[in-house]
Amino acid sequence: MEKIYKIFAALSNKITSITHIFGLLAIGIGGALLVYDLRYLLSFGGGWDYINNIIVEAHGLFFDLLVLGVLISIYERRRQKKEAIEREENLIDDFRGWDEKEAMYRIKGAYQRLKKLGVSNINLNDCYLSKATLCGKDLTNSRLVRSNLTGSNLLFAKLIRADLSNANLTEAFLDGADLTESDLSGANLNKVHSWGVNFTKSNLSKAELFEAELINANLSEATLEWCNLTNANLTNANLHGADLSRAKLIGANLSGANLNGAIISGTSISIDLSSFIFSQTDQTPNNISFSKNNEVVLHSDSEPINPLLIIKSTDLSGINLSGAFVGMNWFKYLDAIRPIGYNKIIETYEIDDDGRLINKS
Repeated sequence: MEKIYKIFAALSNKITSITHIFGLLAIGIGGALLVYDLRYLLSFGGGWDYINNIIVEAHGLFFDLLVLGVLISIYERRRQKKEAIEREENLIDDFRGWDEKEAMYRIKGAYQRLKKLGVSNINLNDCYLSKATLCGKDLTNSRLVRSNLTGSNLLFAKLIRADLSNANLTEAFLDGADLTESDLSGANLNKVHSWGVNFTKSNLSKAELFEAELINANLSEATLEWCNLTNANLTNANLHGADLSRAKLIGANLSGANLNGAIISGTSISIDLSSFIFSQTDQTPNNISFSKNNEVVLHSDSEPINPLLIIKSTDLSGINLSGAFVGMNWFKYLDAIRPIGYNKIIETYEIDDDGRLINKS
């Protein structure tokens, strides 16, 4: 009896899917019918009418089995895919929060298998992915809240609408990556390498970007409120329509940056703007707001062009303005507004015939 039980147990371990069970059932029924038909033919002689009926019924049975087999196969594939997804997601859960190299490799492998299974919006919250190579990977809609991505390789990765809030991306490589509409609020991006990165409409409020390399970065319409950009390199960056309210730009390099329509209310500024253009010759203002309450002076009664839009609370004392294009009437505007550092600017600079600030000789 024990031997019989072991045989059935071994068979049950091999016959694990519905497809196998269905196939064995079909073979069993077909075999029983074949034996019955042979006995009938041998006993009663049958005849051609009986054989024709068998052929018709066989065709009908074959079609039924074919349709049923296809439906069962589709169901079985979906069931197996669902089980595979659950298995990989459980693996990520097992290693979530474990700050070890092995965890990084296991999580990365599970992520790649989930992508092959067509899964998007993968939950990688609180995962350890330090120094992971994710170059060119599609992480669209992924959840990476509080994840450790320090030193990771995300070159040309797709992180569109990804949630990276409070994530640690210190010294990560984001050159050419697409983070359009991503959430990086409170994230640590200190010393990040991100030449040509796309942060369009991303949320970087309260993010740390100390000494970040943001050359040619696209930050148009991004939210950078309370963001720390101390000593950041924003050369040729596109900040069109960006909200830099109360951001720290101390020591930042904004050479060639586009600040058209940017909001810089209450911002801490101490930067080298020697090559920055503050005015336009087509009498269209840049609409840069330095106002705490968004009260921007766009023009005066006598002059339609406002080269630099600032308010009294803006501290210009630490800014290098030598070579900046401000227009011929800039001192008139400055005299009316009297920002912090006004006297030092008057003592230090004069405007040349081209409308640029030069140091007094």
